[in-house]
Amino acid sequence: MFRVGDVVWMLSRRVVAGGKEYQKGKYHVFVCASPRVYFFINSEAKFCDSFEITHADFPDLPNERSFVGCGNPLKIPDTEARRCHARCIGRLPKSVLYDLLDHVARADGLTEDERDLICDAIAAELGYEQ
Repeated sequence: MFRVGDVVWMLSRRVVAGGKEYQKGKYHVFVCASPRVYFFINSEAKFCDSFEITHADFPDLPNERSFVGCGNPLKIPDTEARRCHARCIGRLPKSVLYDLLDHVARADGLTEDERDLICDAIAAELGYEQ
Protein backbone atom coordinates (compact mmCIF):
# COMPACT_ATOMS: atom_id res chain seq x y z
CA MET A 1 0.00 0.00 0.00
CA PHE A 2 2.81 2.45 0.95
CA ARG A 3 6.60 2.59 0.70
CA VAL A 4 8.96 3.39 3.55
CA GLY A 5 9.37 7.17 3.60
CA ASP A 6 5.88 7.97 2.35
CA VAL A 7 4.04 10.78 4.13
CA VAL A 8 0.48 9.58 4.70
CA TRP A 9 -2.64 11.47 5.76
CA MET A 10 -5.40 9.51 7.50
CA LEU A 11 -8.16 9.91 10.02
CA SER A 12 -6.80 8.84 13.37
CA ARG A 13 -8.77 7.50 16.29
CA ARG A 14 -5.69 7.54 18.47
CA VAL A 15 -5.78 11.23 19.41
CA VAL A 16 -6.92 11.76 22.99
CA ALA A 17 -8.06 15.14 24.35
CA GLY A 18 -9.66 15.62 27.73
CA GLY A 19 -9.73 11.87 28.24
CA LYS A 20 -11.82 11.28 25.11
CA GLU A 21 -10.87 9.74 21.81
CA TYR A 22 -11.95 11.44 18.62
CA GLN A 23 -11.17 11.31 14.93
CA LYS A 24 -8.83 13.87 13.47
CA GLY A 25 -6.94 14.01 10.20
CA LYS A 26 -3.26 13.42 11.00
CA TYR A 27 -0.07 13.09 9.00
CA HIS A 28 2.21 10.09 9.47
CA VAL A 29 5.47 8.76 8.09
CA PHE A 30 5.36 5.14 6.95
CA VAL A 31 8.53 3.54 8.38
CA CYS A 32 8.17 -0.25 8.10
CA ALA A 33 6.29 -2.62 5.78
CA SER A 34 6.20 -5.75 7.95
CA PRO A 35 4.56 -5.13 10.32
CA ARG A 36 2.95 -1.92 8.98
CA VAL A 37 4.46 0.80 11.20
CA TYR A 38 3.96 4.57 11.14
CA PHE A 39 5.15 7.55 13.17
CA PHE A 40 2.81 10.50 13.84
CA ILE A 41 3.84 13.88 12.46
CA ASN A 42 3.06 16.56 15.05
CA SER A 43 2.94 20.34 14.93
CA GLU A 44 4.99 20.64 18.13
CA ALA A 45 7.99 18.84 19.58
CA LYS A 46 6.09 17.83 22.71
CA PHE A 47 6.77 14.11 22.48
CA CYS A 48 9.99 12.24 23.20
CA ASP A 49 12.44 11.63 20.39
CA SER A 50 10.92 14.20 18.03
CA PHE A 51 12.61 14.61 14.64
CA GLU A 52 12.15 18.00 12.98
CA ILE A 53 11.23 18.42 9.33
CA THR A 54 10.65 21.80 7.66
CA HIS A 55 9.01 23.07 4.50
CA ALA A 56 12.47 23.00 2.94
CA ASP A 57 12.48 19.23 3.61
CA PHE A 58 8.86 18.55 2.65
CA PRO A 59 6.71 21.52 1.55
CA ASP A 60 3.40 19.62 1.46
CA LEU A 61 2.87 19.70 5.23
CA PRO A 62 0.72 22.56 6.58
CA ASN A 63 3.25 23.92 9.10
CA GLU A 64 6.64 25.49 8.45
CA ARG A 65 8.08 23.13 11.07
CA SER A 66 6.72 19.69 11.93
CA PHE A 67 7.99 16.95 14.21
CA VAL A 68 8.02 13.20 13.61
CA GLY A 69 7.26 11.43 16.90
CA CYS A 70 9.90 8.69 16.79
CA GLY A 71 9.17 7.40 20.29
CA ASN A 72 5.69 6.09 19.55
CA PRO A 73 5.51 3.66 16.63
CA LEU A 74 1.97 2.86 15.50
CA LYS A 75 1.16 -0.54 14.03
CA ILE A 76 -1.70 0.09 11.63
CA PRO A 77 -2.77 -2.78 9.36
CA ASP A 78 -3.75 -1.93 5.78
CA THR A 79 -7.40 -2.75 6.51
CA GLU A 80 -7.50 -0.09 9.24
CA ALA A 81 -5.56 2.41 7.11
CA ARG A 82 -8.14 1.98 4.33
CA ARG A 83 -11.01 2.49 6.81
CA CYS A 84 -9.26 5.70 7.91
CA HIS A 85 -9.07 6.95 4.30
CA ALA A 86 -5.26 6.82 4.22
CA ARG A 87 -3.63 8.49 1.27
CA CYS A 88 -0.04 9.21 0.37
CA ILE A 89 0.69 12.91 -0.08
CA GLY A 90 4.34 12.43 -1.06
CA ARG A 91 7.71 10.97 -0.06
CA LEU A 92 10.39 12.30 2.20
CA PRO A 93 13.58 13.04 0.26
CA LYS A 94 16.41 10.53 0.67
CA SER A 95 18.49 13.13 2.52
CA VAL A 96 15.75 13.38 5.16
CA LEU A 97 15.45 9.57 5.34
CA TYR A 98 19.21 9.36 6.04
CA ASP A 99 18.80 11.85 8.90
CA LEU A 100 15.69 10.04 10.16
CA LEU A 101 17.59 6.74 10.16
CA ASP A 102 20.35 8.30 12.26
CA HIS A 103 17.77 9.80 14.63
CA VAL A 104 15.82 6.55 15.06
CA ALA A 105 19.06 4.66 15.74
CA ARG A 106 19.54 6.90 18.80
CA ALA A 107 15.87 7.14 19.90
CA ASP A 108 15.54 6.36 23.60
CA GLY A 109 11.76 5.93 23.47
CA LEU A 110 11.92 2.79 21.35
CA THR A 111 12.61 -0.73 22.48
CA GLU A 112 15.69 -2.35 20.97
CA ASP A 113 13.46 -4.57 18.81
CA GLU A 114 11.42 -1.58 17.55
CA ARG A 115 14.59 0.40 16.81
CA ASP A 116 16.18 -2.52 14.92
CA LEU A 117 13.01 -3.23 12.92
CA ILE A 118 12.51 0.39 11.86
CA CYS A 119 16.20 1.07 11.19
CA ASP A 120 16.44 -2.06 9.04
CA ALA A 121 13.36 -1.00 7.03
CA ILE A 122 14.66 2.54 6.42
CA ALA A 123 18.15 1.26 5.59
CA ALA A 124 16.69 -1.20 3.08
CA GLU A 125 14.70 1.61 1.44
CA LEU A 126 17.93 3.61 1.15
CA GLY A 127 19.69 0.63 -0.43
CA TYR A 128 22.03 -0.24 2.43
CA GLU A 129 23.28 -3.82 2.54
CA GLN A 130 21.72 -5.79 5.39
